[in-house]
Amino acid sequence: MPHSTPAQVVDKASPYYGLYQGSLSVTNLSATAIQGHLEIVLAGFYATSPGVNLSDAFLNVSGILRPLSLLTDSLGDPVISIPASLVGSLVQNATLSLTVYFGNLNAIKIAYTTRLYKVS
Repeated sequence: MPHSTPAQVVDKASPYYGLYQGSLSVTNLSATAIQGHLEIVLAGFYATSPGVNLSDAFLNVSGILRPLSLLTDSLGDPVISIPASLVGSLVQNATLSLTVYFGNLNAIKIAYTTRLYKVS
């Protein structure tokens, strides 16, 4: 069962011909290292951004973009899955940097709330 992990997720996006490139940053705000599989849920995305899809997500590991698995939760919201092998040990105040791409041909406002979970 996933449980909430103390971290800060910051995001931003900019349009480019119907494809929006954005970034997500996950910073460990806890006093201990975070280890294991993480999932970022873009909560409310399905309800507030009809016609928009999350097409890709990548984790920047030492300057190399590693593709991440995209899932969907029971509400239809996108979930970005970061495997333990890429998380490693995220020490206090360390940050993971992600690049995300949204398909948005109609320039609809993209809205969601990020939630981070550590999956056992």
